Amino acid sequence: MRHAIRYIKQRINILLCSTILPIVLLSISMSIYSCVKECVKTQKKETIILFDNDVHCAVDIYSHISALRDSLEKEGKNVYTVSSGDFLSGGNMGNYFHGKFIVDIMNCARYDVITIGNHEFDFGIETLKNRMDSLHAKIVCCNFLDLRLDKQIFEGNTVLGDVAFIGVTTPTVLTSSSPKNFRDENMNYLYGFCSDSICKLVQRNVDEAKSKGARHIIILSHLGNSLNPILTSTELIRKTNGIDAVLDGHEHNVIECDTILNSDGKPVLLSSTGAYFKNIGILSIDSKGNIKTRLREKKTIYLKDYRIDSIVVKGIENFNNMAANQIIGSTSFDLSIMNYSGSRRAVRSSETNLGDLIADAFRESTGADIGIINSGSIRNNINRGEITFNKIQAVCPFENHVSVIKVSGQSILDAIEMATMKAPKESGAFFQVAGISYEIDTRIETEVKRDSTGILLVPENCRRRVRNVRVLDRKDGIYKPLHSKKEYTVAGIEFILTDKGDGISFAGYKTVMTSATTDVQIIAEYIRNDLHGIIDQKYARPGNRISIVEEKKADSKKAPDIIGHIN
Repeated sequence: MRHAIRYIKQRINILLCSTILPIVLLSISMSIYSCVKECVKTQKKETIILFDNDVHCAVDIYSHISALRDSLEKEGKNVYTVSSGDFLSGGNMGNYFHGKFIVDIMNCARYDVITIGNHEFDFGIETLKNRMDSLHAKIVCCNFLDLRLDKQIFEGNTVLGDVAFIGVTTPTVLTSSSPKNFRDENMNYLYGFCSDSICKLVQRNVDEAKSKGARHIIILSHLGNSLNPILTSTELIRKTNGIDAVLDGHEHNVIECDTILNSDGKPVLLSSTGAYFKNIGILSIDSKGNIKTRLREKKTIYLKDYRIDSIVVKGIENFNNMAANQIIGSTSFDLSIMNYSGSRRAVRSSETNLGDLIADAFRESTGADIGIINSGSIRNNINRGEITFNKIQAVCPFENHVSVIKVSGQSILDAIEMATMKAPKESGAFFQVAGISYEIDTRIETEVKRDSTGILLVPENCRRRVRNVRVLDRKDGIYKPLHSKKEYTVAGIEFILTDKGDGISFAGYKTVMTSATTDVQIIAEYIRNDLHGIIDQKYARPGNRISIVEEKKADSKKAPDIIGHIN
């Protein structure tokens, strides 16, 4: 019996070894194979993010960025295309079709994520929403709020693969785009940009994206890096943590790869491409998670996507057939926004001949005492030769409507003080004028302030930079001192006169005339009718309406205490 039991045990052991062990070994082998296969499958490819900012309808370059993406994908890279805003307007093709043409091109170029810039609002909130609904890309903006519902208009972040994109837009959009877009008929704000809590909102979205599994956090920022009075991209980095890179827009800066330390003392990359597709940005994340940014000049990219080229050609043909090539007149000299060396935008810090022409057009077409336009609304030169409607549209691309207000001399003086607060540095608020002349003493530091929404204020009894203000008398053609209590009529775009654009306000104004006529139409009619199609030689040089007093070594504390020489 004992031998029988032993025999049975031996047979069982043999059976186990001959059947179960191979199964176990096979199972182990399959597990190892499966693990190896999964590792190969999930091995991280290099990720490339192609980025732009402030394209402003430079439609011919979309073909290049699309072709560059196709080429990188063929190399086996994981590629996304993103934008940090200001793409819908700023050029004829965008303005004429209110951004629809641009959306069609961006869809063809396969944009994945965008945030909105201040110029996405140029055609109004409803048009913005319609265009964003048509855009195939994901729209992210963590600080654009519907105040009536206390609700974000767009999502704050999105995660693609292991990369999260968070969008943020400058709160100065309330004044840099038409402020009436954001208010009701009683001037109450319907929309806001969370100016006091942007850093907290961004941090919340960073943490949320990481909880979704994001390994890398990229900010699509339309803040700017130096001039934003509420929050710059650098300040955003310093007050948050967990961000890997900020791709910035708004100020047209060219930043290839700066490093800023965050609130934990860790480095964050900052990059910006400039504007008008001067460069295409390339952010790369290698298999080890290392991130770097670089810029590639558009002239070095020869690849083209002919699908996009065909869309652009068709759109240009449609535009030209409608309006663009109407000849309005001619000029024997350049009408310019640049200084004579072409090294800076003189229009934003001094008088220019093109600024004089536009301000004169406003003044003469309306019969107002004074004509003004902010320099940020003047975007291009008119070179010598024929002047077409297309060229004028390129100068003033934002379809601003011209109105007339009646306002006191004191209010005019305050507005000029606001507009010149940054001189001799560039500022889009700087006025080009007609029917008025003055000096700006830049030795005196400005005392103009901003409130929490970005609106400018001139403190009572402050030290003023603007002096010797004189208004041209229509009857005798002589410049006479501005009177503080006298009322004058002022013609200009609604953006500045009534909408507090650039933060400038004309206190106590009365509306004299509202118009559906745009700045482009008024300029065209002035050239065609008043100047009979030929630009007068008086515009060959600026007309000495604005004088800049500047001494590099002067002590501003010793500058004269002048209140504008008004009576």
